[in-house]
Amino acid sequence: MSGRNLLEPTSPVPQLILELSTPTSAAGYQITARTPMSAVRDFVDRLVRPLSLQIAKIFDLPKFTPHAPVFFISLAAYTLVFVAAPHFSKLLFPKAYPTVSKRHIYGWKVHMVSMSHAIVILPWAFYLVNQSMPAVENDKAFGWDDRLGDLQAVSAAYFVWDTIESARPFTAYYGPRALLWELSTPFLNIHWFLDKVGKTGTPLQLANAGFLLSSFFGARIIYGPYISYDFLRTMWSVRHEVSPFVTGSFALGNIVLNLLNYWWFSKMIAAIQKRFKKSPASEENGSAAPGTVSVDGQTLQLPEPEAVEAALHPHEARE
Repeated sequence: MSGRNLLEPTSPVPQLILELSTPTSAAGYQITARTPMSAVRDFVDRLVRPLSLQIAKIFDLPKFTPHAPVFFISLAAYTLVFVAAPHFSKLLFPKAYPTVSKRHIYGWKVHMVSMSHAIVILPWAFYLVNQSMPAVENDKAFGWDDRLGDLQAVSAAYFVWDTIESARPFTAYYGPRALLWELSTPFLNIHWFLDKVGKTGTPLQLANAGFLLSSFFGARIIYGPYISYDFLRTMWSVRHEVSPFVTGSFALGNIVLNLLNYWWFSKMIAAIQKRFKKSPASEENGSAAPGTVSVDGQTLQLPEPEAVEAALHPHEARE
C-alpha cells in the first residue's frame, strides 16, 4: 500500500507534526506512521496542556495552546544549551575556550544561547516572509496563520528564558539604593489623602507639600542621576558578560525614568501652586472672604455653622 501525506511540511526546519497515513485497509484499520518529533510534541502537549490552557485564559492568548508544546520544548532546549555550553565549547574551540576567564564564562554561555536562537529563527523567518499568507497580509494587525505560531513560540521561549536568567543575582548593590527614589512617596500619598478628606489648601497640606517637593528633589533630581550614572558605568564594564537585551533594557529604563522625574517634578510644582493660589476676593482684601475658602482657584461658599451643626446632630436640632 502506498502512503499518502496528510500534512505537508510548511517550513525548512524539521516539521513537528508530520503524519503519513495509508488508505483504510479492508479490515477497517488505518495505519499511521509518526515522526519522533511528532511523538515528542504529543507527549509534551499532554504534559503541559492544563498549564497552557490556564496561561491562555489568564493572558487572553487564544493561539497559545496549540503551540505551547513548541514553547516549552524550546524553553528546555535553551536551558540545555546554557548548561552544556562549556562542554561543547571545549570541542568547538579547543584552543580559545580554555583561555576564557571564569569571570567571562557566564557571558559566554548566555551568548551561546543567543546564537542558538538566532541560528534557528533567522532562516525560518526569512522563509515565512516569502510565503503567501493572505489572512495576515490583508489584516496586518489581527490576521493569523498557523505557520507563524511555532516560530513565535520558539522566539517567545527565548525571551522568557532570557528574562528568567536575568533574575539571577545581578546588580544587587543597586537594589536598596534605587529604592531610595521612593523617599517622596509617603508625602505624595499624604497629599492625595488630604485632598480626599477636605483638607485641600490647608496649612497642613502646605507643610506636607514642602516635604514632598524637597524629598522628591533630593531623591530623584539630585541623587537619582548620580546613582544612575554609577549604574550605567557598572553595566558598561560587564557588557561582555551579560545578555545585550539585559544591558540595553536596563540602561534605557534608567535614562527614561530620570527624564520622567524632571517632568513629574514640574507637574508637581504646578499642581501645588494651583491648590494654594488665592482667589480674586482674597487678593483684593488680603485674605479670604468670611465664610469662603479657595479650592483650585475657585471661591466656594461655606455653609453656616448652624446648618452644619443641625446636619451632624439632627435630634438635638429638633429639640
